[in-house]
Amino acid sequence: MTVLNPLQVKAYRNEGIREAKNDRIDALLIVKVLKFGDYKKSDLPEEDILALRQLTGLRSDLVRMTSSLKLKVIAIFDQVFPEYKTLFYDMFATTSQALLQEAVLPEEVVAISTEKLTKLLDRASRGRQGEKEAKHIKKVAEQSIGVTIALDAFALSLKILLTQITHLEEQIQNLDKEIYQRVTLQQTTLTTIPGVGKTTAGTILAEAGNFDRFAKDKDGAEKLVALAGIDPKIKQSGILKGKTKMSKRGSPYLRQALRQAAFVAACGVRKDPMFAAIYDKQVILRKHFEVALSHVENKMLHVIYSLLKNNKDYIPNI
Repeated sequence: MTVLNPLQVKAYRNEGIREAKNDRIDALLIVKVLKFGDYKKSDLPEEDILALRQLTGLRSDLVRMTSSLKLKVIAIFDQVFPEYKTLFYDMFATTSQALLQEAVLPEEVVAISTEKLTKLLDRASRGRQGEKEAKHIKKVAEQSIGVTIALDAFALSLKILLTQITHLEEQIQNLDKEIYQRVTLQQTTLTTIPGVGKTTAGTILAEAGNFDRFAKDKDGAEKLVALAGIDPKIKQSGILKGKTKMSKRGSPYLRQALRQAAFVAACGVRKDPMFAAIYDKQVILRKHFEVALSHVENKMLHVIYSLLKNNKDYIPNI
C-alpha cells in the first residue's frame, strides 16, 4: 500500500489553468503522481506509536479549545467585573475557580458573607489566604465599574463557559495519565532534555513515527527539522533573494511542542546552559525573539535526533 502526501498531489493540480476539482480529476492526478511524480512511500507507524499520536493530538486540540474558552471568559469579565483579574495572579487558578463556583458577578460576591468567603479562600488556598483577602475582594466588588445591564445573560454565559473549561481540563488530565504510561513503556531518553516532559516526549515520538527512516538517512536530522516545519523557506531568483521564513509545512503538533520545550530550556527558571547560550547569542545580534527561539528549536531537534538514534541521555555541550 502506498500513502501519498496530499501536498504532492495538490501540486499537480497547478499544471492546469482551470483549477477544476471533482472525483474524476482527483483520480487522474493521483495516477499522474504515481506514474511521473518523484514521490516516496509514507511509512505507517507501529500500533503503539499510532496510539500515542492519537492521544497527543487530541490533547493538543483540547488544550487549544480550553485556551479559546478562557479568552471568552476574560472578555466577559472585562465587561461585567473588570477588576476581577487584579484579585488573583491567575483567574483560572484553584482559589479563583473555587470563588467562581460560588459567584461570578460583583453583586454575587458582595452577597457572600465575609465569614463564608474567608473559609472558602482558606480552604482553596490551603491557608495562604484568609479574612484579609476576603475583605479586599468584597471591597473591590462593591466598587466595580462593570456594566449593570443584561447581567443574567452574562452570568449564564460565564457559568456555562467555566463548566466547559473544568470538564476539558479533567479530560486533559485523563489523557496525561495515559500518555505518561505509554511514554514510560517506550523507555525514551528524550525526557533528559531540559523542557521536554513526558507529554512533549510523547508528541515527538508520535509525530516522528517510524524513526528508522531518519536514522538510516545521512540528512536525517535536517529531515526531522523539516518534519517540524521550522526549515527555511527560500525564495531566490538570480541575484534577487526574498525574505527567509519558516516553511511551516510539517507537523503543527510537533512544532508547538518543540516551541514550548525550547522556551523552557532557553528562557525558563531552570534553563539549560547550552540552549540558553544559543538564545543569548541571537539576542546579542538583535534578532527578534521568535527568530532567536527558532535557533534553539533547530538545535534541540538535532539533539533529539542524536538521542533517538543512539539511545543516550542528554549531556549539554557548552
